[in-house]
Amino acid sequence: MVVAAGGREAVPSLATPLFEAYQDALLDALPGHAALLDGTGVIIAVNDAWRRFADANDYRGGDHGIGTSYFAACSEEGDGSTGEVAALIRGVMSGRRASGCFVYPCHAPWQRRWYRMFVSPLDIGGRGHVLIIHFDATLEVETQLAMLDELERAATTSTRPDRLAEILREVKSPLGAISGMAEAILLGLAGPVSDKQHDFLSSILAACSEIRGDIDSKVVALLDAEIDPLQAVDDVDVAPLLAELAERHAGDATAAAVEIRCDIADHLPHLAIPRAALRRMIGNLIVDGIERAGTGTTLTLAATTRGGNLVIEVFHDAAAARGRVTRSDGDLGLRIVRELAMRYGVSLAMRPEAGRGHTVELAFRV
Repeated sequence: MVVAAGGREAVPSLATPLFEAYQDALLDALPGHAALLDGTGVIIAVNDAWRRFADANDYRGGDHGIGTSYFAACSEEGDGSTGEVAALIRGVMSGRRASGCFVYPCHAPWQRRWYRMFVSPLDIGGRGHVLIIHFDATLEVETQLAMLDELERAATTSTRPDRLAEILREVKSPLGAISGMAEAILLGLAGPVSDKQHDFLSSILAACSEIRGDIDSKVVALLDAEIDPLQAVDDVDVAPLLAELAERHAGDATAAAVEIRCDIADHLPHLAIPRAALRRMIGNLIVDGIERAGTGTTLTLAATTRGGNLVIEVFHDAAAARGRVTRSDGDLGLRIVRELAMRYGVSLAMRPEAGRGHTVELAFRV
């Protein structure tokens, strides 16, 4: 043991056997495959997990890559992401970035796989060293790809709208949970957060946001494919369509302990609009209303004529609105409604009313 003045154990100096023992022990204690790079990108140390991975993948270089350039190894891979990886590492080495994270493919002949790489600076004599740790992200990436593939396959099925809504609910729940936990930790609810932890958590939030963006763009693309803006309009009898949609979503409402009521005026005029577009708009409003509503509350689907318009409203009462009307209207279901409303010249209004409830209104010129 090396003892400093005052009896405290001292950190051993560089380039000593004791320091190397400390270094090896610390590297082996890290999760994932870890490598220590000097300021030029040469690998100067690796951990046991790195060695096992290299052996399992028939690495033919000497000493598991120690003494070789990490940048040169990246160039040999040539998978299209190597330039981004090198730029990320150099940015951390130079101090332009506090840390970095990158997801990349690393497929083997027997398996498709992806890894997440974290790059952190290490101040060892001011020489620009960095620590690189790789974690297996295959399950996470394959899950994301499967979700996106499922969205695309939904475009070829007759039950596309219902299946799409189900997929979106399945995707939003875990993403919301992950984002919520990361945000709570960032706010310090689980204790102090270091700069490095802050960067990692920020990367998680950014990844969740990117996934949501990918899903949104896929859904809008599906919407474009499903409802061609040039397709011939239908002569839609609104009253039976609204009754059918209320019946279709009655099961979801019952499961959420929400009652759906219809208040549809007599002798409503027909609408000249693609039936699929109208079904999608109203269906999304009903689903959104059920998600907003509280247990034991009522969702009202109403239709009437007003000022030369046929007006369709989805309303939930004050008990449901309490604590919920401030929720962002940027949710995907409402985004789809907004896209379709703009496409077909429909006026869309959203009105939270204190003490009464929350209404989403669609006004069609007749």
